[in-house]
Amino acid sequence: MIESMAEALGGVSNGVVYALLVVAVVQVSVQVWALVDLVRRERVAGGRKWVWAVVIIALSNLALGAILYFAIGRKAPLPVEQAETADFAGSDRAARAVDALYGSGKEDGR
Repeated sequence: MIESMAEALGGVSNGVVYALLVVAVVQVSVQVWALVDLVRRERVAGGRKWVWAVVIIALSNLALGAILYFAIGRKAPLPVEQAETADFAGSDRAARAVDALYGSGKEDGR
């Protein structure tokens, strides 16, 4: 089978055919991985999963679409509720640190 592929490719060596097969398997694996991650992820950059699915499939040459998805598409901004919660948690932590250093002031009756 490898020999017939080598003949079809213009008489290249068997090593080149094996290398091409490895590259093809890696490329398809990365694209499938990107599509599975896209389906499982709740939010993506831009908010539209179908756009990223089209990018992953349309730019399949050397897995460029999958690489773009992993580099850009996975970085979705936090929802507003989570962003506000993070701010409150940070200020609460700061208030506890100040209380630990200087006291809460409640002991003095203030």
